[in-house]
Amino acid sequence: MSTVRRDAGDTKRGGLDSGRSIALQWFAVLAPPLAWLLNLEFGFSLAHAACHGSGMGPLHLASVAALVMAGLGGAAALVTWRRSGSDWPGDAVGAIQRSRMMATLGLGTAAFFLVMILTQWIPAFILNPCWLT
Repeated sequence: MSTVRRDAGDTKRGGLDSGRSIALQWFAVLAPPLAWLLNLEFGFSLAHAACHGSGMGPLHLASVAALVMAGLGGAAALVTWRRSGSDWPGDAVGAIQRSRMMATLGLGTAAFFLVMILTQWIPAFILNPCWLT
C-alpha cells in the first residue's frame, strides 16, 4: 500500500485538500472535453480559411494544440492518481477518495477525448475543405 504525498506549496490545508490540488483535479477532468470542443469550433472556422488561401497549416496546428491540451489534462489526472495512492476509489468519504474519483474520471475522459480529437483530425488529411464552401 502506497503512501499519500503532499503538495510542496501547501501552507494551510494539507496535501490533496489544498486549493492547488483541487484545481489540478478539476483541470484533469475539464481540460480534455474543453480541448475537444475548441478543436471542433476552430476546425469549422479554419476550414473556410483553408479553402480561401491560408492552407491546411492552421487547421493542423489547432488539432495539435487540442491534443496537447487533452494530453496535459491526462497527465494532471495521472499526477493526481499517484498522489492519492494509486488505488481505485472506494466507499469511504474524504479528500483521498475524492481525489481518486477525480483522477479516475480524468484518466477516462482524457483517453476518450484524445481519441475523439484524433478522429476529427483524420478528415483534414483526406478531404478537401473547398468541397462544401
